[in-house]
Amino acid sequence: MTEKKEFLCFSHTECFGLVVRWERQNLNLSQLEFAKKAGIDLMTLSMIEHGNIAPTLTMIRILADNFGVADTMLLAGAERVLKAIHEMDPKAIHYPERHEKGFFPGALFWEQRLLDNVREKALK
Repeated sequence: MTEKKEFLCFSHTECFGLVVRWERQNLNLSQLEFAKKAGIDLMTLSMIEHGNIAPTLTMIRILADNFGVADTMLLAGAERVLKAIHEMDPKAIHYPERHEKGFFPGALFWEQRLLDNVREKALK
């Protein structure tokens, strides 16, 4: 019997999406409320938060303005999440392309406990 190995896979896009979701939640806003506030499409916001699309520079600036932070802070937050995930699970791998052959997006494997730990570590 072959041992099945599962890896936590993630991309910059997925980590950026986590930061966006956490920032929105810190404002106690639903996706719909935040999308209306920011003047962006709800589906676009959802796809960004789930790591399904990489936002444009313009969209990053819109998000940052509505969070009241610099756009570089959102990008740095995504880098901190990447680092925290790797520190918590050394088997985790980073891949630059979302659907690299043979791996599944990290969002499919993340457990809430791991996300909570990553968030706490990344926000330090």
